[in-house]
Amino acid sequence: MPGEPVLHRFFDTSPISPSGRFLALSRLPCENRAPVAGDAGDVVVIDLQRGTEGVVAQSHGWEVQVGADVQWGRSDAELYFNDVDPHPA
Repeated sequence: MPGEPVLHRFFDTSPISPSGRFLALSRLPCENRAPVAGDAGDVVVIDLQRGTEGVVAQSHGWEVQVGADVQWGRSDAELYFNDVDPHPA
C-alpha cells in the first residue's frame, strides 16, 4: 500500500480497532478529483500483529476528505463505513 492514496477517519474516532490489533483505512481510486457515480474505493484492514492487509469491502460512498468514513464499533467485529447502491432500481 505504500504510495497509494489512503485515508483514516479523523475527528473523535480512531482508525485502530478496540483491541488495538487492526487498522482500518479507506483506499481511494483517485485523489485528484471528486468521485463520480460508479467510482469504488476499498475498505482496507491491516492486521498489525501479522503485518498483513486485506480489502474487506468496496464503497461507492466515499469522498476525498474522509474516504468512506470507516470507523470501528464496540468490537473488532464491528466495522462501519459509508456506501451507496451504484445501480438503484
